[in-house]
Amino acid sequence: MALVFPRAMPSAGVSQEYFEIQRVDYLSPEAGGRLGAVSAGFPLWEAEWSLPTTGQARADEWRAWISAQRGPGRLFFGAEQHRPLPLSCPNGFAGMVRAGGGAFDGVATSWSVNGTRDGLTLQGQPVGLALGWGDYVGFKWTTSGAQRRALVRVVEPGVANGSGALLVSVEPPLPTLVPSGADATLDHPDCLMKLIPGETKLGGKTRQQAISGSFKALQQLLD
Repeated sequence: MALVFPRAMPSAGVSQEYFEIQRVDYLSPEAGGRLGAVSAGFPLWEAEWSLPTTGQARADEWRAWISAQRGPGRLFFGAEQHRPLPLSCPNGFAGMVRAGGGAFDGVATSWSVNGTRDGLTLQGQPVGLALGWGDYVGFKWTTSGAQRRALVRVVEPGVANGSGALLVSVEPPLPTLVPSGADATLDHPDCLMKLIPGETKLGGKTRQQAISGSFKALQQLLD
């Protein structure tokens, strides 16, 4: 069976991860002492994952996955592996009902952002659904048949009101390239990423055929 890219990360999991916003910012001091700030480019998600050190099957899966990425040549779906769902819904959304009726699958019926694109409102949520610090919202759409993604993290919590509207503050601001028809989802949100050249380091196999190592990746935004 031929591999399809972008592809998901292995189900084997990771032992440790770093998943944070990478910014390129500069201070712009003024003669009067005021400090201005300048950003060079849009902030992107940067990640580093440490591989599990036990189990031959897990080691083999990771080695095969990394090899197939061909360094930075192919895209994959990257996310914080230890936060696939909101903390308030650790077991998923089964049995949950939208405020206006109908089963809730984690996807908003609609969404909107404020002028600075860091205030996000999700519609069609279950009454009382809470998003807390560190929860993620993913945006999914296709362009000419190609899958596209964007990802934001909640920095100010919110709770869905009686109409099913949930307002949260997010970072980074939602990119302007995200179309209004994109699906906003709480179910395993992710983004498109590529491996960073020279930052994949696999260790030698142990006597138990386990392998250690780590790899780093950076988000790629595509419209």
